[in-house]
Amino acid sequence: MILQFCLEKIHKETHDPTVKKKLLTTVNVMNETPLLTAITSGHVTLAAFLLKYCHEQGFSEVILKQDKHKCNALHHAIRNGHKDLALELIATQPALSKDVNKYGESPMYIALMMRDSKFTDIFEKLLGIDGSSHSGTYGYNALHAAIRNGNPDIAKRIIVERPNLATEENKDGNTPIQLAVRWGKIDMLRVLLKHDRSQGYVINRKNGYPLLLSAAHRGHVAVAREIIKYCPDAPYCKKDGWTCLHKAVKSGNMEFVEFILGEPRLQKLVNMRSSKGKTGLHYAVQKCDPKIVAALLDKKIDLTILGSDGNAAAWELRDALDSAKTLNWNEVSMLMIKADPPNAKSVYNLHEEAKEKLINASRKDARSLTQTYTSNTSLVAILIATITFAAAFTLPGGYSSDAGSQGLPIMARNVAFKAFLISDTLAMCASLAVAFICIIARWEDLDFLLYYRSFTKKLMWFAYMATTTAFATGLYTVLAPRLLWLAVGICSVAVLMPILTKVLGEWPVLKLRIRLGQAFKSEFLDMDCPAGTAGPGRRASRRGELAPAVVAAGRGGAGEVGEKPALGAGAGAEKHYADPCFSIRVQRGWPQRRTQPQPAAELACRIHGGGVGWPVVRIADARTRLERRDRHSQHHGVQAAATSPMGENSIVPTGVEMNRGLLEAATSGDSRSLKNMVSQDPSMLLGTTPQGNTCLHISSIHGRESFCKDLMVLSPCLVAKVNLYGETPLLTAVTSGHDALASVLLRCCLELGQSEAILRQDRDGCNALHHAIRSGHKELALELIEAEPALSQGVNKHNESPMFIAAMRDLTDVLEKVLEIPNSSHVGACSYNALAAAVRNGNAAIAKKIVEARPWLAREENTKGTSPVHLTVLWDKADVLRVFLEHDQSLGYITTTNGTPLLNAAAYRGHIGAARELLKHCPDAPCCSANGWTCLHQAVHAGNTEFFEFIMRTPQLQRLVNMRDSSGKTALHYAVMKRNPKMVAALLSRKDVDYTMVDNSAQTASSHLWDAKDAKTLIWNEVSMLMLRADPEDATCLSNLLEEAKQKVTNESRKDVKSLTQSYTNNTSLVAILIATITFAAAFTLPGGYSSDDGHPIMARKLAFQAFLISDTLAMCSSLAVAFVCILSRSEDLEFLLYYRTITRNLMWLAYMATTTAFATGLYTVLAPRILWLAIGICFLSILLPVLTKLIGEWPVLKLRFRLGHAFKTKYLDIV
Repeated sequence: MILQFCLEKIHKETHDPTVKKKLLTTVNVMNETPLLTAITSGHVTLAAFLLKYCHEQGFSEVILKQDKHKCNALHHAIRNGHKDLALELIATQPALSKDVNKYGESPMYIALMMRDSKFTDIFEKLLGIDGSSHSGTYGYNALHAAIRNGNPDIAKRIIVERPNLATEENKDGNTPIQLAVRWGKIDMLRVLLKHDRSQGYVINRKNGYPLLLSAAHRGHVAVAREIIKYCPDAPYCKKDGWTCLHKAVKSGNMEFVEFILGEPRLQKLVNMRSSKGKTGLHYAVQKCDPKIVAALLDKKIDLTILGSDGNAAAWELRDALDSAKTLNWNEVSMLMIKADPPNAKSVYNLHEEAKEKLINASRKDARSLTQTYTSNTSLVAILIATITFAAAFTLPGGYSSDAGSQGLPIMARNVAFKAFLISDTLAMCASLAVAFICIIARWEDLDFLLYYRSFTKKLMWFAYMATTTAFATGLYTVLAPRLLWLAVGICSVAVLMPILTKVLGEWPVLKLRIRLGQAFKSEFLDMDCPAGTAGPGRRASRRGELAPAVVAAGRGGAGEVGEKPALGAGAGAEKHYADPCFSIRVQRGWPQRRTQPQPAAELACRIHGGGVGWPVVRIADARTRLERRDRHSQHHGVQAAATSPMGENSIVPTGVEMNRGLLEAATSGDSRSLKNMVSQDPSMLLGTTPQGNTCLHISSIHGRESFCKDLMVLSPCLVAKVNLYGETPLLTAVTSGHDALASVLLRCCLELGQSEAILRQDRDGCNALHHAIRSGHKELALELIEAEPALSQGVNKHNESPMFIAAMRDLTDVLEKVLEIPNSSHVGACSYNALAAAVRNGNAAIAKKIVEARPWLAREENTKGTSPVHLTVLWDKADVLRVFLEHDQSLGYITTTNGTPLLNAAAYRGHIGAARELLKHCPDAPCCSANGWTCLHQAVHAGNTEFFEFIMRTPQLQRLVNMRDSSGKTALHYAVMKRNPKMVAALLSRKDVDYTMVDNSAQTASSHLWDAKDAKTLIWNEVSMLMLRADPEDATCLSNLLEEAKQKVTNESRKDVKSLTQSYTNNTSLVAILIATITFAAAFTLPGGYSSDDGHPIMARKLAFQAFLISDTLAMCSSLAVAFVCILSRSEDLEFLLYYRTITRNLMWLAYMATTTAFATGLYTVLAPRILWLAIGICFLSILLPVLTKLIGEWPVLKLRFRLGHAFKTKYLDIV
């Protein structure tokens, strides 16, 4: 309590009130006084002391001071949950209750938005102050807040004290009673209507919605019933005729529709029309909702009402033709025919139109349809063929080992055995035929697909029944003599299985048939067969009719079918040019597919005789183009050979060409040859290569030190010559890596006074010092600096100075030397400087030297607006940051040009070390950018959990939890938007977080769950449940969000139902086939084997063996049923998919448990008499396996259930 101690000491020792007042009124960059800072930091005791002190000294303006968001001390005290402090503030300075922050929030509004009942006392105090403000954000008021939290007592107090609030509208035009209806707050609605029944007649001025229409939109039946109770003639429609029935139908709220139809005062709505002349029935038919359609038709609605487009309700089916393969569409069609038989023809016409549309769409997708059907069917066919073929040679009862009948079936004379063989043979043959039919299927022909499907479906059903019969008769053969009851039971289950499969597969259709009775039309469900299809003959006819048109179109009207090729066209030409693309390419001058030029004569022959009636080009034009292309290719070939490596704009030197012998001598360093050649012709030393290199350049490239020394003696002027790259021999030696030679050349330049040669820059603007440092030649670099300090001022075309490169290469000695030169350059690429380079390498020693010599560099920003200080945070260089802050503490308070402070940069990267170092030196370092974006916002948005936890643990950053950005969003808003349950839970666990805060669009944090893209994920659901647990009063809004998300996911699933069905059936059928295969095989490979005398099972009398047979039969029958249900699945109907998924999932679990039981009991039968411990262990593991599978598969959900406890809501996970 340093401030408290200081104030007490000042109070005792100083009698000047100006000093005291100045200390208390001083504000920081957030415009906070010490009192406001104490409250926002959570130091209640200190805040109470400051309040008392200011009150005693008469500093009322200090108490009333507002921060930059216009929040006063009372705003913050209530928002942070400091009840006693808030009451003390109200008692000390009642005027605080009149202030409104920049978001329009008053202290009374904030107190009512807080769900905790302890704020009721604060509300009572505020309500009793005359002139206290009651406004809230987005045009809300205190009564809106009370309704949101469902507190009828507080709402009643507000209405009595300030009745005008009941008629105030927010920015959406909603009064408190309209929000009570929208949020389903029945108690609040009752309070409002009891006070003033006229409230039940209000209409939203913006969208024209009366209360009943809002209730219909959300499906709040109890709310609508309450409205009708107090206002029997409450308005039920907009001015354009859009009634609550229209809205309920459009929203799919069946319960609300039933309420309207059962409410006598709303009966007349059934025939009321919207502005488009449509009744509720029109929209129900358009949505293909059979329940609502049936409910409306039961009320004897007028079916003859025509819409503004002249269509009756039945014709709305036209707008839903995309759903024509679904049961809902067909049920609605049949319901309309049943209700209005005279209009049946129109519905039949729509049915034919839908059928034609589906057929046309199917023709375009015939290949994928064929692939899907054949893959699923062939899998099941292969399964049956495999198990029946194997069973034929693993005969029930086995083979005889007697001498007279050795190798013959023991049960050969048994009637059931003969039935087994017959059914097994039929099943194998039928399934094998189906498998081969799937191979020869025509993939591009829909009519063939329909034929294949019809034929193979019958064969598969035949194979299915034969397989179950074979299974039943085979087991009956061996079991009947000893276990007749079991044999009969297995036969009953196996024979009954195809019937049950048929019933399960067609159950939705059967239910529809039962519901509709005689109105059921089976032809409506037959959407796959084209109208008037007559088999391949008709297809040939259609192709025959189309062929002339196609040929005529392709020929451009020239020639007839069967016309011979033009003169000069051989068979090869005719075959190659049947495709018109070549002629079109040639005609339009497009590039050809062939890469080599063709002779003009060959092309002329091809063009003239190659397309049957296609447009051709003249031979002369073709020859001209080819010749032009040949010339172009030859020209480029010659040009490529002559072009300089420096580019087409380079200038080849026109001086004396270097002597070949001199070039070889310079390359090898042969000084003797050099002297001999120079003695004959001294001028040859001035010769150059095409690259402009002299013999000194060449010898420097190869590092011939003695040769270079001889050259310098013979021709000193060579040291200043430059090549095409702008390099002197010195630069060439450095870039070639010969630092010793470069040192020799440097000394020669100094002796000759050739400072220009030393300072020379190449074409990239680099001098010798640049290259020496970049190549890591530290000693040479130091020698260059000593010889010519001006080298340190050179900047290359990439804006890099020697100091910058030295700092980047971490050459401390070189950088210190350069730094000692007063005018040395420190600039770097992309507007970085030498200090930024030191930061990059984390070299605190270099950074310290630079910042001490040139302190302004720490604040210089690069092209991205980032200074070296910011880079220490972004790159997590805590040691360098410490150096900066020890040198100049004010560096911790700098922000970028766009207002981003250092803490925000640390939060962006999640660098806790840099942030901790910053706060160590600057405890009040800025944590908020100019637009209100705090480091907590940044950490949440970037998903940096560790930095987020660091903020939550740091006392001076506690106030950030409720701070808003420019859009009015808090960190909780962004945590919900990012679907981060850990951050959401951490924020909600704090008592001072205000989860009721709304952004500039009046959206609470939970409202941002509306985006349903990830609504099927666990994290979306966990965040939803966390928000519901924290704010139960917001349950209605969350429930509405859940329904909207569910609807969006369902709509998306409908669009992709075909692939969903394919994925599910493929995966499920594979597992089903596996189980059926192993269980069928196990039924005839019985544990313990057969008796060699009579062929009966040896273990027939054992209970474990009987349990094995029962479980094996159940597993085989249920898995085989699943495999066949997957074939029956309707790929265009989402409701069918959901039904199939439920049925097959249950059957697969039964098959799974039965399989593991069969495995356990089978092994127990043969192991128990000898190895009991092993038999028990196998049984225990096998029976526990399904439980473990369920546990592992559902473990993420179970963990969520454990974490949330009673807050867990199963319905949140039940999204399609």
